[in-house]
Amino acid sequence: MLTGQALQIVNQRFELRCIPAKRSEIENLRPARPVRFSRREFKATSVMSRPSHLAGSSPRQDANETFAGEFNHLTALECDGATAVNIALRPDGSLDPGSVTQLQAVGNWMNINSAGIYGSRAWVKYGEGTNVLPTGALGSAQANKTFTTSDFRYTVGADGFLYAYCMTVPAAGAQLTLPSLGTSDNNLAAPITSVQLLGSNATLTWSQTATDLNITCPASMPFQTSVCFKIGPASIVRPPTPTDVYAHSTTNGVALQWSSQLISATFAVKRATDPAGPFTSIASGLAGQTYTDTTAQAGNIYYYVVTATQGSAASPDSMVVPGILAGSSSWQGQDVGAVGKNGEFAKSGNRIVISGSGADIWGTADEFYYAFRKLNGNGSITARIRPSKTRRPGQRRAS
Repeated sequence: MLTGQALQIVNQRFELRCIPAKRSEIENLRPARPVRFSRREFKATSVMSRPSHLAGSSPRQDANETFAGEFNHLTALECDGATAVNIALRPDGSLDPGSVTQLQAVGNWMNINSAGIYGSRAWVKYGEGTNVLPTGALGSAQANKTFTTSDFRYTVGADGFLYAYCMTVPAAGAQLTLPSLGTSDNNLAAPITSVQLLGSNATLTWSQTATDLNITCPASMPFQTSVCFKIGPASIVRPPTPTDVYAHSTTNGVALQWSSQLISATFAVKRATDPAGPFTSIASGLAGQTYTDTTAQAGNIYYYVVTATQGSAASPDSMVVPGILAGSSSWQGQDVGAVGKNGEFAKSGNRIVISGSGADIWGTADEFYYAFRKLNGNGSITARIRPSKTRRPGQRRAS
């Protein structure tokens, strides 16, 4: 049973689990699948735990564990992730003082920095710097990890602004450099016009050059864990790249479909005869997330990318996906096992594109798709496999 105090402390972006458990059970606790919030499924999940055996630990240990949990949270968010907060209860159902301290600290931090947390998504760059949290369950290795003022993590907030979280608290007057935010880096759609330190009313001194964004911290930095800079306007952030791009042969041409979290965007499709390009636009201003290339010619393999446009900003190209207009063929295909998505192939001339899904091809519960043709007498089939960098969930592609 959750206490009213715990319910008041925890912010909605965290999943709170309060369970009486042994130490081994807590340390091994992991979400069985990605946690779904609102309209998107996060691709990474981290865990912030406080086992019951830590009741009565020192304030310094409580603080270190809180810092590690917040860093773990930021690490998950920059990958479109979520954080599960696991707090063990005492036998009488209450929280130990250290747990209350942790939850209050997280809540206080979120009160200042939540603009880049609630409803956020990953940016095209995960962050700056080379320091990362050690993997595994949260413990002393994570709590004692040292970050520098060169370490940042990026998110795009629900308001469309870019948020840069410094993984430590810089000193007053410190000079910060963000190499991914230069005007010539091609990561932004327009020049930066505003930089604000969340939780501070100070007017910042900053400058954007061709290679960097440089920020001077104010004279007062009364923060404890990490700080966040709100960078705008929202129009500097390019729309997210369309995902799950997929092409398959139909009687009318090569049909494409893709996914996007954007509601008011339009899309463009580009095509090339080589996976490295150059790509030529064949459709633009598409309101939906499907398109059929009716100009594809049998015998040719094509490579497609999709971009999204919102306002005046366009996303980077999607991953490249191959497509071919199928001709008549003596080849056949078949799914084996309980595949997650039915496979298919398209063949024209001496080219074939195969799409399939599955878990393995070695065990007794095989799951895969294969294409084949019958031979009369002795013979051989020689194929050159070119793996594709794109796939639908649960699929592998080769051409």
